[in-house]
Amino acid sequence: EALRFYLDGQLLMNQGDYSMAIIEFQQALELDPATSAIELAIAECYWKLRKPLLSKKHINNVLKTNPFEPEALEMLVDQMIFDKQYDSALDPLTKLIQKFPNRVKYLVTLAEVEKILGNSIKSIDHYLNAYKIDSTNLNFLETAGRYALESDNTVKALSIFKQLTIEDPINQNYLSIFTELISRQSKFKEGITHIENLNETNGEKAFRNAEIGKLFYRNNEKNKAKGYLERSIENLNSNLSSILTLFEIYINDNQLSKAASVADKIISNFPDDWRGYYSRAVVYLNQEDFDSIVSFMAPIAERFNDIFSIQYILGLGYNKLNEKKNAELYYQKALKVRPDSRNALHSLAILYDEIKDWEKSDSIY
Repeated sequence: EALRFYLDGQLLMNQGDYSMAIIEFQQALELDPATSAIELAIAECYWKLRKPLLSKKHINNVLKTNPFEPEALEMLVDQMIFDKQYDSALDPLTKLIQKFPNRVKYLVTLAEVEKILGNSIKSIDHYLNAYKIDSTNLNFLETAGRYALESDNTVKALSIFKQLTIEDPINQNYLSIFTELISRQSKFKEGITHIENLNETNGEKAFRNAEIGKLFYRNNEKNKAKGYLERSIENLNSNLSSILTLFEIYINDNQLSKAASVADKIISNFPDDWRGYYSRAVVYLNQEDFDSIVSFMAPIAERFNDIFSIQYILGLGYNKLNEKKNAELYYQKALKVRPDSRNALHSLAILYDEIKDWEKSDSIY
């Protein structure tokens, strides 16, 4: 008889008639007070009717009898998270994990709650534990790494992204982040050895050689860096960071024709990135070809109106051509982007000196 009332209540609940469903469930509960499913059904109906206190009362009735009843604990966690009672959600979540230590969904929920509460280290550790349970899901490891980066936990992040490069050796983003993290700690040799091992285990790849090249460059071993980057350049169509590193090497070595070629490659492969155009202008600047700076940069200056370097180098070009009005315009545009730039302020002050506008130059000084 209790089952009949319970099924009628379920039918009404499925139809959205929660008030009538509660009446049916209450009658079922009178006949069978020991069945927690009935009490939890009433709790769910009260929650749907936006009566959280009554809902929690029935959930707690179940937990008095069975403190580890998973459905009751789950409902309690969901309600507490909905109400942003994150501190309160920790206890039922911990009980769920104690009862079901291998259920990753509870670990992930606890990790997210800890993250909201500002406990980044705990959040990271819960994701790492989830990954230990389900090592097929790299999202757990990646999320742990992302949270380590967000909390500036460089040591933890490095360890995680090193593991990610092993688990997914063809993921260029993981390797790029690993390279940046290893560089922050100046562990260049360790990074080079790790990437060489990846090549040995998984086969040589241009993007991995490029990362080795960057590490050699940052370790002031420029010849080795150049060798790795030059071998990889033709296959680096998506690796802007490495191409820019090779450009920087060529500029510093005054190999301007090679630097120009690399800049052209950046523009070709990354037409929406300002750094390609700026790199080409830097080559012109080193060649003292100021006409080319202006003719090349002026058409794209408005497109990159919020990029300091584009506006400033165009101002330099105009100034060298003695077009003071245009030079002043682009120096001013550069200073709108970066008002505290000493270089731009100094260049503008010199320009005012040259045109004998002493009041403006004195003001800048």
